[in-house]
Amino acid sequence: EESFHEAIDFAHRYNEARERAIKARWELLVHRQAVGFTVGNHAYVHNAFRIPDALSVKLDDLIPNDDTMQQTIPSETVTPKKEKFGDQLDWWQRIGRWK
Repeated sequence: EESFHEAIDFAHRYNEARERAIKARWELLVHRQAVGFTVGNHAYVHNAFRIPDALSVKLDDLIPNDDTMQQTIPSETVTPKKEKFGDQLDWWQRIGRWK
């Protein structure tokens, strides 16, 4: 029981650090763009400084049960994301003033 609460505490601290990392990455994007790195800036920064998903902080997700005891391959459970186009960044990277 104590280890579950400790795991939740660690997850909270990890998620807080993750939020600070997301803000720092956004600030890096802004500064890079301000000094002239405009073409491919977002793609480069997001590929170079990846931030993993947040950890679950619900106790129910940490307590093992019969369903979670079976191993699953992550690639089988993840559905591919559909690419969406048409935002301003997409236009800038495809057509922008240096293309």
